[in-house]
Amino acid sequence: MKDYKTILDWSDEEILEEVRDIRYLYQLKEVVRYNIPRKEEYLSETVAEHVYGMMTLARYFLLLDDPKKEMNQEKIMKMILWHDADEIETSDTPTHLKTEIEVQEGKEALAEVIKRSPKILQNTIADELHELETLETKEAKFVKALDKLEPSFHLFSERARNMLVHGMGFTETQFNYVEKNKYEYTKSFPVMQKFQGALERYQRSNNYFAKDE
Repeated sequence: MKDYKTILDWSDEEILEEVRDIRYLYQLKEVVRYNIPRKEEYLSETVAEHVYGMMTLARYFLLLDDPKKEMNQEKIMKMILWHDADEIETSDTPTHLKTEIEVQEGKEALAEVIKRSPKILQNTIADELHELETLETKEAKFVKALDKLEPSFHLFSERARNMLVHGMGFTETQFNYVEKNKYEYTKSFPVMQKFQGALERYQRSNNYFAKDE
């Protein structure tokens, strides 16, 4: 029986074992409806699948980083649901490649998404995403940290490593930038950061990037 009260003292091996257990639930990302196989060389992911991953991790880390239930969990789940809504219009750009112009385009796209959504949802989508953008509440900071951390869980496979190295040409410099970015957001949540550190060390030791030329 695992003692979650001592999770901050777990070894990297114990953390990675837990990651594997969590990733059992991630298998739902790859179950295509209507029994149509997904044929692809690399491990892709839709934005909606990323949202599912974040919701799964939210339920997990809320139990460990907020055991007294001080955060508003319903608000967290709503922010997760809508957090990438602008990508309906813009598609996705990885963090390490996103420019200031693309950030501004995302804000403009979000206004279009809200305008085209059912009127009964428009105010709640706008309010929840404004809270997430300003990062003034602990709930918003929690969601932002999850948004940064979730890809490390999704990419915990050899297929994903091949996609990063051979498909994207992900470099060591880009890897370092992304991990530093994750650290800045997860540092407010000790258990989440424990996982981030273990996953970063695993990815470094297993060459999850191409060497810079």
